[in-house]
Amino acid sequence: MLRRGFFVGNVPTQAHTKEERDMKTYRLTMHDGASIESVEITADSVENALSQIEGECQLWVDKGDWGPTGGSVRVSWVLYDEEGDEVDDGLCEVVIEPLHNVLINRACCGHEYCGDDPDDHDWTSQGEGGYTENPGVWSTGGTTIVVHAHCRRCGLMRREVRYGTQRNPGQADEIEYVMADDETIAAWRESGAMDD
Repeated sequence: MLRRGFFVGNVPTQAHTKEERDMKTYRLTMHDGASIESVEITADSVENALSQIEGECQLWVDKGDWGPTGGSVRVSWVLYDEEGDEVDDGLCEVVIEPLHNVLINRACCGHEYCGDDPDDHDWTSQGEGGYTENPGVWSTGGTTIVVHAHCRRCGLMRREVRYGTQRNPGQADEIEYVMADDETIAAWRESGAMDD
């Protein structure tokens, strides 16, 4: 016997708060030219969903194995609503930071040095050449500059190429660490470029 006001069987779960009822599920599809990935974004508006895209692209790219030198990945994305209609599309540039500790360790293999972290070193551009007003810096055209520095204590050299705003798509700044040879360190000592 059934009584009015009672439910028989399973009752679907319903949202309890207005915020829960207002949430929508969007689908974000990301493509980097080689791989494709889709994720769900839960948001209360298109604007809120769009604000999460950069973070989702970063999370996806971070899962890749990019090697120690870092880089830049251009991600094309498309956002779809719950009905599968395209809401918006665009591009997101994700910068992959170099693994400085790996690069420094490789450069210093077999030599005594200050540590694997760049902050462990006492960097200077003194004695590196470049502009008189800005030692160790050269302009290579456009917004690109080359920056040379070395550690005053151990002689580790840091070579950077910074591309500025006039860069090609996917072009990331470059960094290289090299241990100076004994002759170079002796020349720095003689010129005062190794003094604290």
